Formats: sequence, C-alpha cells, structure tokens
Amino acid sequence: MPRIKLKLFPGMVFALIGVNFCIVGVTVYAANFRHSSFVVETDYDRKALHWEDTARQLRHNAELGWRLQIDSTTKGLLRVSLSDTQGHPLEGATVSVEAFHHAHARSKSVATLAAADPGQYTAPASIDTPGLWEFRFTVNRGPDTFTQSLTRLVAPEQGGTS
Repeated sequence: MPRIKLKLFPGMVFALIGVNFCIVGVTVYAANFRHSSFVVETDYDRKALHWEDTARQLRHNAELGWRLQIDSTTKGLLRVSLSDTQGHPLEGATVSVEAFHHAHARSKSVATLAAADPGQYTAPASIDTPGLWEFRFTVNRGPDTFTQSLTRLVAPEQGGTS
C-alpha cells in the first residue's frame, strides 16, 4: 500500500498545477477579451508619474474660473454651455470631449463640439444607454486650456436627458 500513495503524489501535484493554469487562462481571457466593462485607465502609469501636471492644470482651471455644464444629451446630440467668471457666454473656444458609460468603459466616444449659440457647443453623440456616464472635456481658447470631468446619470424615462 505505501507504494500506491507515493505514485499518486506526483500526479496530484501536476493535476493541481494544470488546474491553476486553466484558472489563470480563463481570468486573463475574461479581463482582456470578454466584456467592455473590464478596462484599465489609458496611460494610468504615465498619469501617475506626472500628477503634478494634473494638479497644475486644476489650479489653472480655478484661476480661469470658467464654468462648463452639460445642458442636454437627448436625440443623439450633446449640448454644453461654457461661461466665464462673470457668467458671460464664452465664445471662440474649441471644445472636445471623451465620453463613456461606466458599465462599458472600453467603448469611448470622442467628439469635437461645434459652436452653436453664444457660449453653446454641440456635437452628435451616441449617448443612448441609460446609466452613469463620464464626460472628460478639454477647452482651448487662445493660449488657455481648461479641463473638466463631469459624471452624469442619463435616465431611461427621459430619453437620454441629464
């Protein structure tokens, strides 16, 4: 009987190693190829190394005092308002946005908004999925750059209004 136990031991070790390889393989597959909600922030390591630049930009945003707000996300159109420190419409700016649904962060929409009315900027956007959305704006006007991230809940019963 002692000889049988000795022969089973090496086989069990190899079987457990094989099971471990299978579990790791399934995990890697699920994290990378399976679902659009599994995503890592783009360039997170570079952003972490240069966090001083982000802090500097936040200070510059506060100095500018510009205000950006999302007016509407209905009918496939993103509409935002941009104003200066006195609340006057800010014209002549280039506004770009990166938007994504929190549950589908791998599917990002990038758009440049066009000037509509004074201080109003619009762009076609596929913001048709209800839920929590992240909007990352970059506004350039002359030598100034303003950034702002907004999180909005897009409600299903309002047809995409936030």
